[in-house]
Amino acid sequence: MMTEVVAALIWDKDRFLICQRPAHKARGLLWEFVGGKVEPGETREQALIRECREELAVTVRVGDVFMEVVHEYPDMTVHLTLFHAAIVQGAPQRLEHQDIRWITSEQIPQYEFCPADVEILERLGRYKHMIKILFICHGNICRSPMGEFILKDMVSRRPDAARFRIASCATSTEEIGNPVHPGTRRKLAEHGISCAGKYAVQLTQSDYDEYDYLLAMDTWNLRNILRIIGKDEQKKVYRLLDFSKHPRDIADPWYTGNFDITYDDIAEGCQAFLEFIDAKKR
Repeated sequence: MMTEVVAALIWDKDRFLICQRPAHKARGLLWEFVGGKVEPGETREQALIRECREELAVTVRVGDVFMEVVHEYPDMTVHLTLFHAAIVQGAPQRLEHQDIRWITSEQIPQYEFCPADVEILERLGRYKHMIKILFICHGNICRSPMGEFILKDMVSRRPDAARFRIASCATSTEEIGNPVHPGTRRKLAEHGISCAGKYAVQLTQSDYDEYDYLLAMDTWNLRNILRIIGKDEQKKVYRLLDFSKHPRDIADPWYTGNFDITYDDIAEGCQAFLEFIDAKKR
């Protein structure tokens, strides 16, 4: 029988959080990602939020899946789903683990991990630095999720896809918890892109530390982003089309009704952004 297990890949700049299992438990003193079993009636996301609260006393916002693995232990077979996650409230406390630490990918060989995590760690170890991108618009139902899923689709065809972490959010509270606008869903579906499971969330001050690039859709978004995060001292905040040959705002289709133009503008910006990232590597 397969046991469903979830875990969180929580970043602090270029370090991620690992936890050491208690000595008296199975696989005692081995290191792992925070998480645990999915209980009956829970979604995987609900289980992960609960586990992080019980084990670390933190509230997390669950992102997309980083990787899934199946591993057979002598006592059970686990299907492990590792999600990107961000702490939105609290600081990690050692409530159930022997120890907790923040490590870089270069430090992975210094720790002995649970066998189910080995394949995940091999993937993480290939990249010294993640590239974390946050798309931002007013409501997080039209333009910013369109940017999130267009860029995810583009990145999925790259050999360094695992290096990217991509999300989106709103500056306002008007649509929090709502799904992606039908017009955006339809336009993405025309290109074979799914945005299933995406619901609007709001930008937080801590997102400024969490992400490398905060990509706004228009000048009004820029003003509202700065209202939430304060000063952009590390020069992380841009309009998406500032990376293109023709910098400009991207019109909000919630008002214009034209999702075709918005899609084309965002695709142009995403392509230009990836060219910018690749140029930095050369």
